[in-house]
Amino acid sequence: MASYRSRLNLSVTTFPLNGIQKLTFTVISSTKRKIGSTIFVWLFFLLDAGQLFHDLFFVIIGVCLFR
Repeated sequence: MASYRSRLNLSVTTFPLNGIQKLTFTVISSTKRKIGSTIFVWLFFLLDAGQLFHDLFFVIIGVCLFR
């Protein structure tokens, strides 16, 4: 019984440290993924808006030139 109890205490004392480290790594990883996907979405919107404004610019210039 003493052997089982000492192994149990050892696993209980070491597991929270490993669990906290793993939990911290998981939280950081999910945060990095969210930030990365947010940056990707914003860059996509900026690219899309830039293309839209680029097309509108040439349409407006074309209309003004051919009036």
